[in-house]
Amino acid sequence: MTTIGIKDLKARLGQYVSRAAAGEKVLVTDRGSPVALLTAVPPELQALDQMRRDRRIRWSGRKPQGLSLRARARNRKTGSDVSGAVVEDRER
Repeated sequence: MTTIGIKDLKARLGQYVSRAAAGEKVLVTDRGSPVALLTAVPPELQALDQMRRDRRIRWSGRKPQGLSLRARARNRKTGSDVSGAVVEDRER
């Protein structure tokens, strides 16, 4: 893990973002005290973002949307859960 002060981070932000995207963790300090951790976006969030870009899901920053009320009711009746729906979607 790399440790970097805020001043140095501001001067070379692009370099440290690239390093974090490549999998390296960057600990940001302010006067020697840790204040933030810069890491890569987890694969789960990357997958959600790809689904949003493919317009398979919609998200306006509020409560996630996607399933119609009818589909939600059907899932409740059959006992399906969100993780089951994700696994089913990945198999397609």
